[in-house]
Amino acid sequence: MVGLKIQIGETWSISKAGFQLKQVRERLSKGLVDKGILRTEKKNFVFFDMATHPVQDYKAKNEIILRVFDTLNLPRSAALLNRSAGSGVSQQLNSTSMASSTINLSNLTGRLKIITVEHSKYYPNETNNLFALLRRVCLVCAACAGNVLENPLNHLDMETRDHAFMRAEELLNIYGHWPYVRDSPIYTDVSESDVASMQVEEVVSAVLSVFRRMDRVL
Repeated sequence: MVGLKIQIGETWSISKAGFQLKQVRERLSKGLVDKGILRTEKKNFVFFDMATHPVQDYKAKNEIILRVFDTLNLPRSAALLNRSAGSGVSQQLNSTSMASSTINLSNLTGRLKIITVEHSKYYPNETNNLFALLRRVCLVCAACAGNVLENPLNHLDMETRDHAFMRAEELLNIYGHWPYVRDSPIYTDVSESDVASMQVEEVVSAVLSVFRRMDRVL
């Protein structure tokens, strides 16, 4: 999404510089480096050196990919995970197992549900945390709005990818409105029992609404 790239400084457009959230990338990168998820390296770009932040702990990335697949109702067996944290070598599922793994596209229209990630290092006891399901919705919606959702899905067949993108966009349309679009067939109640949580949900919905309309705004 062009809007997100402008805000985090991914674009060199001078005319859009006023929309950039200053030092956002640096702050986020520093936080992830401090947690041990990323590491800092210097990379030469011909005319200058630039600090880059490749993945250090692939377990964190794997957990995110699994949550994305869960939220899109895709089977975890279809996910390509990184087996080696040190080498960054992907766990490639052979063509035979991928071909025999049939994805039921009707599942992509099912309601949201939490499937816990076993031995989660960075987000343990997920089901006991506030807004666990809403966090997953935000993860998929932000990935969709930022044009990075295709990265963990690019090994799937085109029809499955298209259905997954449609589900992600539908989630963005449902939870990017306030109140939520409850008449959608895939709407799931993500609210907490505490009435005070409604204010948090309204703010989240407002942010997702901006994501949904950002390209038109800019």
